[in-house]
Amino acid sequence: MVDKVELIDNTFKRAFFEMEETDEFVNISANQDVAKVFYTLYNRCKRLFITMLYIKEASDKNITCVEALALLRTFMEANLHLTYVMSETNTTAIKEGYEALEKNSHAKRAAKLKHADNLSEADKEFIKEYEGYEMPRAYKFLDDMRSQLIVTQKP
Repeated sequence: MVDKVELIDNTFKRAFFEMEETDEFVNISANQDVAKVFYTLYNRCKRLFITMLYIKEASDKNITCVEALALLRTFMEANLHLTYVMSETNTTAIKEGYEALEKNSHAKRAAKLKHADNLSEADKEFIKEYEGYEMPRAYKFLDDMRSQLIVTQKP
């Protein structure tokens, strides 16, 4: 089992290194539609992976690999997003999709904030701006990857 885990660790380390050496990685900033999204997702994946390695290799016996499970879930989700960004050829759709995802996140926060006591004027404006926002159907899979996986598995 340890050999398999070590193989996975080394595979990801090599993948990150090799990806960073490609011309596409270095020059992605030329494409403004995807650069911000790509680098954000890539950095998230890499940070999560490094954190999981530190947890796995920690000498402190109070830290266990089980603590990495939540990070693994987040890593897998970020990796699915990164895969989508790297495979989607319509860069405008990527930009629009992640803008919609950001607005959807704000709308969720605004809905929770709406019930708070002692709201400031800025809070009230924030709530008003995002109240009633609905994620466009075409991009709903970005908010819940499971919905897309279920749809694609049906005949």
